[in-house]
Amino acid sequence: MSNEDVVSVFFGGFIRQHDSDPEGVLSGAMFDDYGLAELSEVAISDKDIRFRKRYLRRGAEIQGPAIDYVFQPAEDDPNTWVGEYFIDSGAGGEVKGLARCVITEVSSRPFGDDLKKFALDNGF
Repeated sequence: MSNEDVVSVFFGGFIRQHDSDPEGVLSGAMFDDYGLAELSEVAISDKDIRFRKRYLRRGAEIQGPAIDYVFQPAEDDPNTWVGEYFIDSGAGGEVKGLARCVITEVSSRPFGDDLKKFALDNGF
């Protein structure tokens, strides 16, 4: 018999290209049970999606280790991506787990200037 811990966390966020960056660098933010996190090193292709997540505390102060995510398209659902996350434990070890995500492209119009202002004010 095997005992496994299952932790289910739902999150939402956004990935965007900065208006001032003509080279297409992507960044974003994610909101989950543990708080606000910054997304960096974002790369999206037909084969995979990768990004690094770091939690923010009280403004732009980064707290905790980086969490790296890598997703590939699910074989049975083109809208779902499946993959893993990796956390460097700092002691030469690594914590990892399974993750799924759904990415939906949306127009920025429904979010209006308030979301854009929030994103720009917080460095996203």
